[in-house]
Amino acid sequence: VMPAPGLDERQLDTLVEGGRRISEGLGALGYRGILSADAVVTPAGEVLFTEYNGRATGSTHIYEIVGK
Repeated sequence: VMPAPGLDERQLDTLVEGGRRISEGLGALGYRGILSADAVVTPAGEVLFTEYNGRATGSTHIYEIVGK
């Protein structure tokens, strides 16, 4: 995982773990494919997931070209 600017190690770990948990839950429901999850960091430093999109998103084409 590449470090994200402005995030401390705990916040980055929370993002990765939250993404893993969302992916596992959707996988258990039968979803297969690219997943886009959004999160915010509060002024107190808490990481909160706000939504996910289990479908192709506006950034999917960038991931397909650059991310792989």
